[in-house]
Amino acid sequence: MGGSAYLIQVTPDPERLVRPFLEREKNRKPSFLARLFRGGDPGFQAFVDLPIDKLGSEILHHFYGWAKDEITNITPATATFIKDYLDPIRADVYLRGEREDPTRPEEFSHCYIQVTFSGCAGLGEVSSMLASHWVELWYRRNFDTINQGILKQFHLTPAASEAESAGYGAFFDFGNRGVALYYPQGSETEMFIANREIPVNFELDAAVEESIMDEEDLKKFQQEVVDMQAALPPELEQGLCLCQLCRQGRQ
Repeated sequence: MGGSAYLIQVTPDPERLVRPFLEREKNRKPSFLARLFRGGDPGFQAFVDLPIDKLGSEILHHFYGWAKDEITNITPATATFIKDYLDPIRADVYLRGEREDPTRPEEFSHCYIQVTFSGCAGLGEVSSMLASHWVELWYRRNFDTINQGILKQFHLTPAASEAESAGYGAFFDFGNRGVALYYPQGSETEMFIANREIPVNFELDAAVEESIMDEEDLKKFQQEVVDMQAALPPELEQGLCLCQLCRQGRQ
């Protein structure tokens, strides 16, 4: 359920990637549904996953290594995010192509690397968005190195001159509960804690409340939510992200 992704727009080499893929696509055996509905003709799909071999592992090795090396003086919120989500919930990487006209299978209107993070059945949606945001920062801050050192060896070139925004908004630390996603003024949401409805300008992973084991901790969490809502950093309303990587990047 849910989850988030960061897309890196790329152009695959026509001879080394596209042509071999087309040959395999033409020769593949039709599926049961193809035989049932198209008389055995497998046809060409409008949305396909191209083979990426070791590209995914290269990207994840570089990203996870960079994130760990980049963080200094780790905050409790970042430590919780890494321990509970980033380390155990590994991303999936796909190389995907889209065709506007399946009758012209060699032409892809869009091709992109998709780095996808699970929402953990709705329990880790905020963490999945933060992880995707961190992939954006990784690509933005290492644009030339990644394109020349990783993508080029897999016969891919960037389709954009700079990293595009993941567009997930601004994040901020919520103590040892992890990282929260900010909701701008006028887009408040509601948090239900111990049968109390609290209007707030942020969202936490649903797993945060799920992890509370006793009444004492529940009351403590409820007070933390009320206190945070009353003292939200003003920079958030200015659109500044306060996740640790963004803060360090502005120093």
